[in-house]
Amino acid sequence: MGYLGLNADEFWESQYNELAMCYHAYRDKRDAQIKHDYNLARWQTFMLLQPHIDSKKGNMKNPTDLVKFDWDDTKVIPLNTNLSEEQKKIIEKMDKAVFTAGDQFDDLVTIGKKQEKGIYGK
Repeated sequence: MGYLGLNADEFWESQYNELAMCYHAYRDKRDAQIKHDYNLARWQTFMLLQPHIDSKKGNMKNPTDLVKFDWDDTKVIPLNTNLSEEQKKIIEKMDKAVFTAGDQFDDLVTIGKKQEKGIYGK
């Protein structure tokens, strides 16, 4: 339904956590597209201004000198951080829960498609 692209049966047969995961995935995709578009516009503007910028002064050497966005300062947490055994177990439980919920959602979609096929004869 709506932006998530679910039909009515999929929507009403889904549990809250499944809909929440769909929404978060949609939101992440939308945010990534917005960031891409803004970064592209910033880069294009930077390239258009290049002939008019005095490079000897060193005012603008890259697009982030022209416009700085909030996401430019985000720090990436390295994957090799030292985690305790308890933290590793918690992460494993969370991963299993996410994959299980995803599998359940896939099963629901498959069942919904089979039921729809049976009802409409497609």
